[in-house]
Amino acid sequence: NIEVILVDDGSMDKSGLICDKFCQLDKRFRVIHKINEGIAKARNIGVKEANGDYICFVDSDDMLHPQMLEKLFEALHNGDYDFSMCNYKPIQAHTEPIPTFMGGGRDI
Repeated sequence: NIEVILVDDGSMDKSGLICDKFCQLDKRFRVIHKINEGIAKARNIGVKEANGDYICFVDSDDMLHPQMLEKLFEALHNGDYDFSMCNYKPIQAHTEPIPTFMGGGRDI
């Protein structure tokens, strides 16, 4: 059970059209087209439009592991937690090493 709210924050490329295509293919997707006002405004609009109990922000340059949301959800329900979070792994086209922050925590 998932709802995907795509906020097109005045993109200058074809992102808005791609969002529209996803909405045509899957009724769980909704798109909001708006003028560019920055990431905070875009996220706030998405939060206001959300109907679910949980929120996950995903940016246009993010790639999610296929089980990421499932694992975060399980982590919330397997303990007495108010939120769950995960680390990230930078992926770039060039071959230079990319520094990463490895904070405390545990894998789920």
